[in-house]
Amino acid sequence: LHKEYRRQRQMCIRDSMESDLEGPYLFKGEHYFFDRKINGWYSMSSEDYVSEAEAEELHMAYNKHGLSKAQFSN
Repeated sequence: LHKEYRRQRQMCIRDSMESDLEGPYLFKGEHYFFDRKINGWYSMSSEDYVSEAEAEELHMAYNKHGLSKAQFSN
């Protein structure tokens, strides 16, 4: 059930990428998207939303220094 739920969420995220997600942003060697719809950070490596503590750290880094948008090559 968890695997099915996760797959469904990934599909929803891909579908909404154009309008609701910003990024990807690079922070401490990891790639993240910011989901404007829920005001939360999504981790590419864990394929899940980050904890409140991680989100706070990302918000602070974004507001203080800005985060680098990662460039993906094809």
